[in-house]
Amino acid sequence: DFKYVLIAATAAGSGKPVHLVRGYVDCEYHADVLEEALPPLEGAGYDNIRCVGGGRIKLEKGPPGQMVIYGTSDGFGRADHDKTAAIFRQLYGGSVQIEVRTADDAVSC
Repeated sequence: DFKYVLIAATAAGSGKPVHLVRGYVDCEYHADVLEEALPPLEGAGYDNIRCVGGGRIKLEKGPPGQMVIYGTSDGFGRADHDKTAAIFRQLYGGSVQIEVRTADDAVSC
């Protein structure tokens, strides 16, 4: 599993508010994830970038793939995991089964 952050920003060009999910397996802390995510987002023209929470994602390859979204960030608080799941459902459709858990402890798929 790996840590992720939910980011609120203003979209490039349109000024429309958006939410983005970023996570990297090599990041030890949620702050590291945000630090790695900022340069490409700023380069793409996003403004007003801020972290609105964090958690963890556990992936299992399929078919169908499984994703479990859970946990919290000590520094940023708990992300809205339902919002995170909605972003992934829009991205992956039905090809990945997504489960949101409210418990903060480790999970198994």
